[in-house]
Amino acid sequence: MYCSDKVCNLINTHEGVISITTPCVHHGPFSVMIPPIDLSLYVNSKVNVSIIPNGLQVGTLEIDTRFAQLWDPEPPWFSLKERNALCKDGLHIVIEILTQFAPPESLAGLVAHLPRAQSPIEEKILALAREPANQLIRGLQTDDANQCARGASGLAGLGVGYTPDGDDWILGSLLAAWISKPSQEAKRLSTAIAEAAMPLSTPISAAWIGAASRGECAEPWHNFFDCLSTGSENKIREASKQLISLGHSSGASALAGFLALFNGKM
Repeated sequence: MYCSDKVCNLINTHEGVISITTPCVHHGPFSVMIPPIDLSLYVNSKVNVSIIPNGLQVGTLEIDTRFAQLWDPEPPWFSLKERNALCKDGLHIVIEILTQFAPPESLAGLVAHLPRAQSPIEEKILALAREPANQLIRGLQTDDANQCARGASGLAGLGVGYTPDGDDWILGSLLAAWISKPSQEAKRLSTAIAEAAMPLSTPISAAWIGAASRGECAEPWHNFFDCLSTGSENKIREASKQLISLGHSSGASALAGFLALFNGKM
């Protein structure tokens, strides 16, 4: 269990994840949003968690899910393709924003020339990530599931935190597959990537990769794709900044993984 005042991640014995979130945290593919409270006052790593008839009991906090509003974590991929969400001008804006705002400890340096210097350990992580990241992208470009899996296994777990940057890159590249390829092909390649990566990472990170392999993602990605499809420069800039702000370097690494598949189109 991980808990702060705004979000609590519950992990069961099968490493399944449910995130209890407050409204200041975005919707996600495995989240349950509750009214605004300070979760740290109710939940810690020692409390009991159980399923009750009306929802969940987490310590003294009872969550009634009977009237919960459902949120669809899958963007409208087919519609986004029809609306040409991957136009060259839009991708140029995203790479510009990534170059300007990505933290040097992210994997954004694999697709952009960041103006800020990296520490020796950041340079080492970037060097370790380069070949498997390229391998994963080459596998997606050539529809080679085995090559995708080899690249994913080399990236999985690389970095620090609940979602290491290598895993974030994988997430971004999975979403790139869903927006650019026919659904069945995206599913085939994504399944191979997820099966290779998930056993090598943290439970929370594996849950995000698993969701992305099904074509699901968090609300800021939905907004990003919608803004890409509008062609509005200001909206694309703001949506890109929002993604980069996710986590310490997670959003930037994921956005870099997404952009890498389209490098030849930018």
